[in-house]
Amino acid sequence: EDDGESEKRVAPRFVKVLLSDEEKTRATAARAAVEEVRPDPMPTGKAKFERGQRVRAKFQGDIGGVNWFPGTVTAVHADGKCDIFYEDDGESEKRVAPRFVKVLLS
Repeated sequence: EDDGESEKRVAPRFVKVLLSDEEKTRATAARAAVEEVRPDPMPTGKAKFERGQRVRAKFQGDIGGVNWFPGTVTAVHADGKCDIFYEDDGESEKRVAPRFVKVLLS
């Protein structure tokens, strides 16, 4: 419930768009159609990412996020998607597509 307070200059990472149920249904259907036409590439041979690997990941990239943050891979799924723990604020994100993850060079 809204308490009437407001805040200025909030970092985009802390702002989420609220969608109506109809918009959520359309977005889910559109995402499924795109994945059907253009699936994430499957890793060949060795997995692209490994648990514990330090990376930079685009937070909420699948829904239009634009900011990249440092993190650590906490799990790698069979489809190549990763679970990421973000080091800057302790947030986590599940099943991040490989196109939104880059290995940090040491």
